Amino acid sequence: VYDTIGGLKGEECTIS
Repeated sequence: VYDTIGGLKGEECTIS
């Protein structure tokens, strides 16, 4: 899953 709310970058984030 990629972070889209915490940062519109495309790095793997723990936020589903």
